[in-house]
Amino acid sequence: MAAHLTISRRIARNLAGAAAVAGALAIAGQAAALPPVPPPVPPNAPPVAQLSVSPNPAVLQPVLVIDDRHVIGQLGLLRGGTVVTFNASRSTDADGSIVSYDWDLDGNGSFEKTTTTPNTTRRYTAPGVVNTKVRVTDDVGAARVKAVDLTIHRAPTPKVTASRLVALPGDAITLTGAGSTDDNGAITKHEWDLDDNGTFERTGAEVGTSFGGTGTHVVKLRVTDTLGATAVSSVSIRVHRQPTADFATRPVTPGVGQLVTLDGSLSDDDGTIARYQWDLDGNGSYETDGGTTSTVGTRFATAGPAKVGIKVTDNDGSSAETTKTVQVNPEVVTTDTTAPQLKPAKTLLRLRNGKVAVTVRCPATESTCGITLKLRGTRGVFAGRTLASGATTVAGGRAVTVKLGLTKAARAKVNRGAVIRATAVITGTDAAGNRSVTRSAVKLSR
Repeated sequence: MAAHLTISRRIARNLAGAAAVAGALAIAGQAAALPPVPPPVPPNAPPVAQLSVSPNPAVLQPVLVIDDRHVIGQLGLLRGGTVVTFNASRSTDADGSIVSYDWDLDGNGSFEKTTTTPNTTRRYTAPGVVNTKVRVTDDVGAARVKAVDLTIHRAPTPKVTASRLVALPGDAITLTGAGSTDDNGAITKHEWDLDDNGTFERTGAEVGTSFGGTGTHVVKLRVTDTLGATAVSSVSIRVHRQPTADFATRPVTPGVGQLVTLDGSLSDDDGTIARYQWDLDGNGSYETDGGTTSTVGTRFATAGPAKVGIKVTDNDGSSAETTKTVQVNPEVVTTDTTAPQLKPAKTLLRLRNGKVAVTVRCPATESTCGITLKLRGTRGVFAGRTLASGATTVAGGRAVTVKLGLTKAARAKVNRGAVIRATAVITGTDAAGNRSVTRSAVKLSR
């Protein structure tokens, strides 16, 4: 009986094991028949925002710009300020694409402008620091922001001060740019173009120079501020020649107590003589002030040599002096005291073969006239310059024509059709030595 039970239990266990194996095989078959499970979708990677700003720093431009979109049969609108370009093209999106760019260009925290392209511009009219931003958004809606501080400032203001604006050749001139200013800091560099050739060859807040030639010389100063902005200003310095002092005595050899006329009109300048002063007693002091009048009268109390001096000052403040000795006779001798007053017969002088002809007549009251002629420009680049000169002698009562060759520059300008305004300066000297200077306005033309 016990043996029978043991066999029955073994059979039961074998049947259970077989059933378990069959179940496991059935489950395995079902699993093999199901589709594979896909891996989970990775999360979206947000874009990377990048922003460049140019120029930065930006200099405010004072020049007004015409907005030609509004110029249609009417006055165009004028818009000022500086244009700044914003570039977000280096922004990226690793797993998609950027679909929009939002811009905060006034720094108020609000994105007031949206574009689908990575570039935009804005015009600025006031200085300051603006925190500009771009927000880039990808095709899934993720966004990132990049900010760049934009510095807007004004260019420096150069100021040139010269120790003198009118000078003689060789005069020392001090130039300073110390009065230059800037709205965002100090001036870091002063550069000077002293010969107006476009090259700034000297540096320093103060420099010294001089000019050898007459004419107007332009000096330029370029200043640079702490942000690298530059600006240029200039000053014009006129270099003129010193006047020459000279005078004539009428009569040439006066007698004791005789009225003598001293005539300083022989003095010369590239401008005008503004003041005549006389030393009539030879002591070196110019005690007689004739103002703008070139003549003065005097009498000599003793015979023999008498020293007389003249000092002339031109309209630029430059002066010159000269002294002459007048031989005084012990008694009055009647002599010719009248100098010939000579003027050109015509004031329109036409250029022929590079020369202009000036006709002058010697008065019949003179036996001869020595004539010296100069044509001196009065305007523009020829102001104060001698354009032609010549000399001749003619008998009293006769006319003489003197052909004067113009300078190359004057000749070229007249040949181009221009009319040059000039002064004919004519010095006439008679046989007795009396001299006079007359000045007549003339025109040089083709």
